[in-house]
Amino acid sequence: EKAQKFPEMERDHVHDVYDNIATHFSSTRFAIWPEVKRFLDAMPPDSLVGDIGCGNGKYFAVGEHCCMVGGDLSLQLVELCKSRGHEVIQLDVVRPPYRQNVFDGVISIA
Repeated sequence: EKAQKFPEMERDHVHDVYDNIATHFSSTRFAIWPEVKRFLDAMPPDSLVGDIGCGNGKYFAVGEHCCMVGGDLSLQLVELCKSRGHEVIQLDVVRPPYRQNVFDGVISIA
């Protein structure tokens, strides 16, 4: 019975919450994790890098030398990223709509 309620609970208590707090959430997400920066800096120029669960897209600037694409479940965060010129789509991070092995590198930062 609990398993059947999970998608509804997740929508109500995770997905809807991120859409409702997207602007505030984005304003608090600016610090770049050093390990992620090192990973992106090590990618060769023009590498295809996926940022799965990209949030406000803060890592797109770090990976400027790469071809960065990404997505997030929150439509509000996706729209924010698009307004900044990033290539993003709305997606479920558990089942991203990309072929296996399509990316040269992937980040997914919680």
